[in-house]
Amino acid sequence: MDSFQVKYLGAILTVLVSRFSEVVCAGCNTPVSTSGVLNVNQDVTAPSSKPGYSASAVFTTGWCANSQDDKVLEINFPNSHGIKGIVVKRVDQTNYPTRVLVKYVPNGGSQIQDIPVPNGLVLELNTSLSESTINFSLGIAVKRLQFTVTAFTGSTPCLKLELLGCPINELCPGGCMNGGVCQMENACACPAGSSGTHCEIKDCTPLPLGLSNGGIPDSSVTVSSQDSHYTKDQIGNAQTNEGWCPSSADKAPWVEVKLSKPMAVSVFEFNFVKRHENDGGRAFIQEFDLHYISPLDSSKSCRSFASNIPALNGTHYFTVMTSPVIVTDTVKIVPAAWELRACFKLELKGCDPTQLCSTNFCLNGGTCMGENICQCPSGFVGTKCETPTNNIQQISLAFVNITNNILITARQSFQFQVHGNVHIQTVAGQKDPVISISGTNSYIQMNTTSVSCITDIAHCTSGFTFRVDANFVQLLDNTFIINSGGHLPGHKGVALYYSHNKLYYIVSTSTLTWTLIVNYKPVLNVWQHFEITWNHNLGVEVLVNGHSLGTASRPVPGGGTITLPLCVACSHTQTTVNVNMLVTGIISWTIDRNELVNAGVKPGIGL
Repeated sequence: MDSFQVKYLGAILTVLVSRFSEVVCAGCNTPVSTSGVLNVNQDVTAPSSKPGYSASAVFTTGWCANSQDDKVLEINFPNSHGIKGIVVKRVDQTNYPTRVLVKYVPNGGSQIQDIPVPNGLVLELNTSLSESTINFSLGIAVKRLQFTVTAFTGSTPCLKLELLGCPINELCPGGCMNGGVCQMENACACPAGSSGTHCEIKDCTPLPLGLSNGGIPDSSVTVSSQDSHYTKDQIGNAQTNEGWCPSSADKAPWVEVKLSKPMAVSVFEFNFVKRHENDGGRAFIQEFDLHYISPLDSSKSCRSFASNIPALNGTHYFTVMTSPVIVTDTVKIVPAAWELRACFKLELKGCDPTQLCSTNFCLNGGTCMGENICQCPSGFVGTKCETPTNNIQQISLAFVNITNNILITARQSFQFQVHGNVHIQTVAGQKDPVISISGTNSYIQMNTTSVSCITDIAHCTSGFTFRVDANFVQLLDNTFIINSGGHLPGHKGVALYYSHNKLYYIVSTSTLTWTLIVNYKPVLNVWQHFEITWNHNLGVEVLVNGHSLGTASRPVPGGGTITLPLCVACSHTQTTVNVNMLVTGIISWTIDRNELVNAGVKPGIGL
């Protein structure tokens, strides 16, 4: 396939032996013979035909090859077509092929090739088998089909065909972006520089950002301290083997690099510092914590990407590749472990983040600032800047009353089932009623059938922000505050819970999991204001009383497809805890907190 990689189709083929009427598949199954996509007199050809059985008749009375010539028939689609089924049938009882080899030219290609399944694609007929059918569970995009009779019985091979399929725009709904071509059902072949199901992701080709050649000036590098022989101006200098070392007294070293503009940083290349013989042997960084400032964060606070990332060891240096890329104009490397001293040389590599969005992805004047994420002008928010700020929706689940073990909220479509010892009451300082939850197996669990960001994270396309106030009368390990199963293997959702003097905040989608663990023990008998927020680009953050406790931007593979109802004070496991707490109703926004603040919304106050 010209300049594209053809995916292996071995898993998509099913060979069926049956009557034609029994093999029609759901979707993409229109007979080509009646669809009007072919001019059979021009588009169906063969080097030879028996009189009365021309190639153009292959869908009706049938085609017979001249036994002395090449027994090949080709179907050329003026516009490439999706094919999901192929049927070969006998014309009569005596003259028919016993083996037919099928090849194709893929959409976007020019060379005839085997359909990529083990041993090629061969259809067979015999005395008891009048037709043979191939059914693809995933349709393939075809420019040309070639049928070659490799064995036959009788004086000349005769056959009839039917093809099942659909137009390319139905085979790949939504089309292929950035020069990609539809290759098979719901899959595009992407040119170099793009990826994704629809080639919608523009890949970052990392180039040196300038530590090694002076493109990043010394004035843009700040360090916690430096050894007089190993200064910051040598940290990336390719002209010397020396690099940066903190002073011998520096027990909390760090290096901060400022870039002239936001870049999509994806590679950190570490190397050893060549130390003088009288400096006490090799000294090198072993692990580091990576922090950065996001251009999407109006507070310009330093966010955590990941911790304890390997950098160097006694024999190897590491090229650290970040996934996802970090869009930033400031990176901070905080050594977490080192040998003697945290010495290293470094080059950063990355690309222009404005190249990483698909065509016309950002709306309303937004600027691409990473992998399909936009920096929005004033007045708009959302991943694509698609939402005017006056359309930001707040969902308030303020508690109203409890009736027949159902906790009624201010939103009629969102109610909770009450379990155990749960009571509603009014307390000083809280505008709306609160609930008290005490004892084991006591909790509230949402029982709505409404589908929303609250009930399924797949609907949180621009992230989310949840706010809840809690007052702990007693606090034991494994006390869950908000939970919809984000901490469970194979699940998607969120989980915020306390254990061993730490808060755990976990968000899982169908494929990724973000985990944040922070040192924090809530004060007893005091109302505390919890905010949790997430989006794909910035990751997760927990705030208490308006102050950030921590962030985590790098996800790991995980999550799943199982969803569980949102609950307060439950673990969704066999673990039971004797809880004793007061809780307000949950308030939520289908957007991350940073964008709320950019839009002038204070989650602690609401709209």
